[in-house]
Formats: sequence, C-alpha cells, structure tokens
Amino acid sequence: MHIDYIVVIKGSGGRKGEPGPDERKSALCLKKSIDLAYDMAREGEKDVNNIKMAVEKLILGHPFTKLDYINLCHPVTLEDAKTIEGETLLALAVWVGKTRLIDNRLIGTEDNGDQKRTYR
Repeated sequence: MHIDYIVVIKGSGGRKGEPGPDERKSALCLKKSIDLAYDMAREGEKDVNNIKMAVEKLILGHPFTKLDYINLCHPVTLEDAKTIEGETLLALAVWVGKTRLIDNRLIGTEDNGDQKRTYR
C-alpha cells in the first residue's frame, strides 16, 4: 500500500475564494457556538430549541455568516433529538463569506474541562 500526503497551506486571503482576515475572525464563531451549546447542556439545559436559538444568535451575530444548519441528534442513529438526554451530537454548517464550514461535538456529557469560556 502506498499513501500520498498532500500539504495544504492556508493563505492570507489574497487568492480568489480564500477567506480574508475579517472572515477568518468570524469563522471562530463555530468553535464558540459549540462551546456555548456544550456548556448549556452541562449546566442542565435540556431543551433542544433553546440551545439551537442560542447557537444561531451567536453565529449570526458575526459578520459574513449565514447559517446552513444546526442539528442536535442521537450520535449513532442520527435521529433528531427532542431533548438533551445523555450524549447528543451537535452538528453545524455555516457559510462564512464563500466558505462553508462544518463542525460537530458531543454535548450532554461530562468531562473534566471546567474552564471559563468567552462566547463573543
């Protein structure tokens, strides 16, 4: 078996289609929104709609963003979650300028990551 490795170097926004510095700054809203949802669930929020609304508000509060989807579902069956009960998968897709970004994380789980986060 032979494996070829390809190195991708992100540019400075000078080429057509690459996000510029302001768009890259807005792209951080994905990580911030996932952290927000995780913390809400850890603090006892069970209502999927409340989490979705908070995530949507955070994302759309950044320039150049357009929400594609927010989904909370069972991590194995991918059935839509009605409430946060045990492990729940949060999956996001967000357009930042002309770039579509996706990310996901399990929420509703316990971990030792007790850290103070800033969402804005």
